[in-house]
Amino acid sequence: MAEDVVQDALLTVHRVRHTYQPGLPVKPWLAAIVARRSIDAMRKRGRRGAQETHNQLAYETYADSHANKETAGESASDLTRMMSGLSQGQREALELVKLQDMSLVEASAASGQSVSLLKVNIHRAMKKLRLQFGKGGSE
Repeated sequence: MAEDVVQDALLTVHRVRHTYQPGLPVKPWLAAIVARRSIDAMRKRGRRGAQETHNQLAYETYADSHANKETAGESASDLTRMMSGLSQGQREALELVKLQDMSLVEASAASGQSVSLLKVNIHRAMKKLRLQFGKGGSE
């Protein structure tokens, strides 16, 4: 962080060098620039700290296909169990549109449900799954 402030201060000195008046002391001019760059850095750090959180679990999933296999099986079984609580129409709409990534028109042709009915079923299914997930997945 200190290195960043020094670098920023040096860039600022270079950018505003035309404001220095020869014959006046350099130290107060330079000190004012460094103080302002330091304050700006602290404000930026405070804003960033207020918006970002550190989550150690965010680093536990890797692109490696063999990573986290034990939790993948649990997740699939949890999803299957949670989807078993949905109606047939909701389950079918969710599988076609969200899991198989079909468009609403394609899913409508495959399921025989109208596009508007698919939208309603997906909405209700997602709402029910969110409620189940919020309760820890148990009803």
